[in-house]
Order: sequence, then structure tokens, then C-alpha cells
Amino acid sequence: MTTQISSFYPTKIAANSSANSSANSSFTKTATKGLDFRNVLEQTISSQDSGNIRITAHAEKRLSERQIPLNNQLKQLLSQAIDELKTKGAKDSLVLTSDAAYLVNIPTRSLVTAMDISEMHDRIITQIDSVSLK
Repeated sequence: MTTQISSFYPTKIAANSSANSSANSSFTKTATKGLDFRNVLEQTISSQDSGNIRITAHAEKRLSERQIPLNNQLKQLLSQAIDELKTKGAKDSLVLTSDAAYLVNIPTRSLVTAMDISEMHDRIITQIDSVSLK
């Protein structure tokens, strides 16, 4: 059974009616300030995909203990890996490089922990859904 929207809203409201004038003026004021929904949405999306990654306190501790350097080049590599994994629907992933292994959370763009590649021998990594080789 199909119900038409017009059965719920049988009357039309004119765009210049007094009932809509206050709503239209507040929208216009908001839009002129650059705070309309589209701008806010675009800003939010671009800030999430800006390439920044969050380093958890645990990851900072492991990087320091294991003397794994986290330079801008590595941050960029991890950010690209996160972007690629996100397109595949990954949530928690292991990013392997020639020097180390990094556990990242994709939705939060967070580095969770890091291990030197020599520590990977006889290790089991659980609760991941994907691996990226870099």
C-alpha cells in the first residue's frame, strides 16, 4: 500500500506567507553567516578526513618504550592507510611497515599501539578485521 505525502499535508504553504517569514529570515541570517547545514556538514567531513591521526596515551607510551620514531612521514603513511582501510569498511586494523606494526582504529583515526617488527615473532594479534601492508 502506498500513501502519498499529500494526504498528510493537504495544504500548501506559500513561500512568502507570514507563517514562514520568521523561519526564512532566520535561515537567511544563518546562511549569510556561513553557518548553514551544508557548510557545517562539509566542514565536519573535511576535518575528519584532513589526514590527522590521534595518538592514544597507550600508543605514546609504547612508541617511547620501544623507541619507535613517529615522524611526519610515518603519520602521513598511517593516515593514507586509514583512508584506504576506511573505504573497505575496516574498523580495527593492523598496518605493517618494514620497521614496525601499528594497530589503528579507523572510525576515530587513532593509533592504538605500536610494535617493533622484531617483537612480532610468535605474537598473536586479535580483534582486528584487516591488515594493510606498507
